[in-house]
Amino acid sequence: MADRNITDITDHLIHPAVRDQVRKLYVDSIEMADPLTRESIIDSYIDNTRSLRTFAYMDDGKVLGFSIVGHLGEDQYDLLEAFLSCDRDKMNSYLKTDYEDRSPSLKSDNTDPVIEFSDRVYLAGTLISLDEALIKYVTVVSPEHRRKGIAKRLNYFINRSFNRPIFSTCVEDNPMIHINKKAGYTHLGSIKPFYADGKGAVILGRFR
Repeated sequence: MADRNITDITDHLIHPAVRDQVRKLYVDSIEMADPLTRESIIDSYIDNTRSLRTFAYMDDGKVLGFSIVGHLGEDQYDLLEAFLSCDRDKMNSYLKTDYEDRSPSLKSDNTDPVIEFSDRVYLAGTLISLDEALIKYVTVVSPEHRRKGIAKRLNYFINRSFNRPIFSTCVEDNPMIHINKKAGYTHLGSIKPFYADGKGAVILGRFR
């Protein structure tokens, strides 16, 4: 059954009114980094219309929530390739290089990150081709419209739209972890620290 409130707005992001709604919702709702960094991140997503699609929950012409999903970028591919190998040395080598590029403060800490692999990650690594996989980059819902099932509806819409494996990487305390699991995503493991503020990342995947 189609969800009348959810639509693919990717081709409409060229219009300032639509683009500004998505940018403002992301910048105002995401807590990580500073506002300028958040603006840069969302601009990189919505400008990449060849690889990424933006699905929005709309009500009376307003964007109340959205998800961005698409092919793996180079960074996401390298991360998942290392993680799905279940090789801690390979994973640590990737993280040290990644920290140097992304967060020198993490690189300066000589302790190795804590990497946890679930019992499902090896199976995923043997069955899934990353060349065919997608990743859900972000799901954002307006704070005043949370707990209304919008993220859940976006999740199910995406699941019905793509007959491919879909990965998701979430901050360790993000409510989307629970929402993703209810939508059929499997907990594959975690890495901590991963983000610049020292928080960990939880990696999930949905496989048909």
